[in-house]
Amino acid sequence: MEFKYSEIQRRGHPSVAPSLFVYICCKIKSQILGKYRKNKTIDFMFQERLGLLMITRRMKISIITGMLLGVVCIVGTSIRSGFEREVYWLFALWYNRLIMGILIGAPWKRISLNRSLLRGGGLGLLVSFAFYATSGFQDPVSFLAGIVYGVIIEYVACKYQNKTVKTHAAQ
Repeated sequence: MEFKYSEIQRRGHPSVAPSLFVYICCKIKSQILGKYRKNKTIDFMFQERLGLLMITRRMKISIITGMLLGVVCIVGTSIRSGFEREVYWLFALWYNRLIMGILIGAPWKRISLNRSLLRGGGLGLLVSFAFYATSGFQDPVSFLAGIVYGVIIEYVACKYQNKTVKTHAAQ
């Protein structure tokens, strides 16, 4: 496969680098579509090959749970500090819980509930340690709460990822 600079110039794009990236992506997608025309997972394969993130139901649930637990963590930290923490500190703590939700919500391999809760605790430990270390090891309670929040996010994601909303049919 050869990409020519003149093909991109003919399209009249002002920037060559993003245009080249788009052009390469289109070429890759056309090759995938050509090879897997009969397969119904074409879009998934395209996203998988390019490393794009799929926003699944599990991801949405985990992000929302992480955001809500971040608010709980902000309230707890504010109370413990006597409402004397800076706004950027509280935002960083909330953002940490959001990142935890994104990481836990990623499409992981399905395993038993106990092992997934252990995975949630491990990911919570990993993400919370990053905040704990960069804050100068000042808030061990938030660090430990991050491990518990990781387990909570994983549990909620496992419990609600396959639930569907039932609608009542008109009788």
